[in-house]
Amino acid sequence: MGPQDNIFQVRNRYTRVFFITILVTVTFTLLSLSEGGVFSEIDNNFLKRYVTQLKSPRLMTVGDVKLEYERAWFMDPESGCSFVVKGDFNKDGYIDYAVIGKYDGPYPDKSIFIAIFSTKSGKVTTEFLYKHGVAHDRGFLCLERGDVVNIRNVDKRFDVIIVSFAYGTDYVSAIAWDGRRYFCTEFEYIPGRYPRKY
Repeated sequence: MGPQDNIFQVRNRYTRVFFITILVTVTFTLLSLSEGGVFSEIDNNFLKRYVTQLKSPRLMTVGDVKLEYERAWFMDPESGCSFVVKGDFNKDGYIDYAVIGKYDGPYPDKSIFIAIFSTKSGKVTTEFLYKHGVAHDRGFLCLERGDVVNIRNVDKRFDVIIVSFAYGTDYVSAIAWDGRRYFCTEFEYIPGRYPRKY
């Protein structure tokens, strides 16, 4: 076997590595947008792609939580709340994600939105988008069963997304499926002091 044969072997080896790399990348991308992996892909670029109605949508971050005791609570794994929650909110058999974030709106650094994304057959769709009417500099999402909280117009079979804007408050917003669509109530009184530990 001469030098020319060695060159062809090296080229073939690099060609195989290149195509394997492409295949792995494509496979990972498809998996990341499937029901099991979309969570890891929800970032600011994701929001810019799927929340086109808002200017500069961005995820809420721990940096938005200014009070030290709230930040310490939020970082506790037992807090039960997050900026992104996952579930089958409307019980259609597909995974849904609720996200709370900020956008460039009427309240500087306090314009908040909540969005719900669904994954159906590996395709991401924006099912719900709500611009909150009150200025807040931070917010937390908690997922509750419909038969645990008493929200008007909510079928007890469906989960309720609780939106809290301060630690230890009974006054929250709630998002739920009414059997036909998602809706949001901006002010709900739910005894239990949200966000609460589970």
